[in-house]
Amino acid sequence: MNMDIYSATPPVAKKRRKYSKEFKLSIVNACKNP
Repeated sequence: MNMDIYSATPPVAKKRRKYSKEFKLSIVNACKNP
């Protein structure tokens, strides 16, 4: 991923960052509760 793209589009970067955070949490929860 290119950080320039993120800095060029702040709203998309925020949304993507939030999504990736929730995505990681869902993976962790899936590992805890198979």
